[in-house]
Amino acid sequence: MVLITVMLGSIVLVITGLGLLLIGIVPGVEEIWRILVYLVISVVYISFWLGWPSFFPSCSAAPPPPPWPLWRYGSFSLFL
Repeated sequence: MVLITVMLGSIVLVITGLGLLLIGIVPGVEEIWRILVYLVISVVYISFWLGWPSFFPSCSAAPPPPPWPLWRYGSFSLFL
């Protein structure tokens, strides 16, 4: 979870810095809160889906574990 936070945080900081340099408008308090909320929700969402398969142990001779259909359903149904 720390790695995901560092990766997403650095991406957000780079994009925010580029936007600040290119546009020149300093973000207000509301925009900073919006970015932080987005970052927290993204870290929780990614951590949940990466940790979900660990609840379903599988051996090499078994068929794919059940989380894959649930992951597909969850990731595609959110955009409908």
